[in-house]
Amino acid sequence: MHADYGPATLTTSSHFSVFFIKEGTATLVINGESLQLDPGMGTLIRSGQCYLIQHMEEEASLLEIEINPYELFNEELAKQFVTPFIDAGRNYFVLTTRERMHVAILKTIEKTTRLLLTDSPFAIFDATLQCAVIWRYWIQQVPSANAVGTPGLVPMNVMLTYIEDHIYEKVTLAQIADAGSVSRSECCRLFSALGKTSPLAYVQARKMEQAAVLLKETKEPVGDLAKRFGFSSVSHFVQAFKTYHAVTPLAYRKQRIT
Repeated sequence: MHADYGPATLTTSSHFSVFFIKEGTATLVINGESLQLDPGMGTLIRSGQCYLIQHMEEEASLLEIEINPYELFNEELAKQFVTPFIDAGRNYFVLTTRERMHVAILKTIEKTTRLLLTDSPFAIFDATLQCAVIWRYWIQQVPSANAVGTPGLVPMNVMLTYIEDHIYEKVTLAQIADAGSVSRSECCRLFSALGKTSPLAYVQARKMEQAAVLLKETKEPVGDLAKRFGFSSVSHFVQAFKTYHAVTPLAYRKQRIT
């Protein structure tokens, strides 16, 4: 269980996920559907869904909580209140301040994010209790119209996992499609429908995001990073990084160190 900023590229929810926006606005894409979140709004997302942050204002403050419901209860309670619901019901649920029934759970989510970002010795304990309340609210809801399974999620999740496992290699469209046991055209269609991107554009984006992490956390030379991510030249890597992050790798590292 943790609170953090959400993903900028397409990802799969490995656990039950909760988004809460404190300030500004953000646009989330969940299984290909765009949703705008205004201040005070939240979203509950079942595990196994594909989602990303399509746009977020500079002044926006968007937090994500990932919850493993099995960690909230003992074994007997989990059998009754987690297992029957973990793969059932709606795929996601949007909470708005305009709905009176949503306000209480939104306050609980806000309190949880606040607890997870403090150093109080009881922060995790108190946040766990609040997460149990959030999960209780989720399983109480009547399944909505989007409760049916979204076509293509299974192969999509497999393909995303394949890319993550081969992030330092030159991944081709054929390899991605083969991993998901789909044709290349179907592979492209799924990435476009669920993630508003293409397979190879997604690979490039993930490489650049991971490169940014290594630039911030290590002293590895830019030339070595270019080789690590399978680029044929340093200049090609620098150009790709600048296109994605708007600054060169060295400038990015300098900014983060500062």
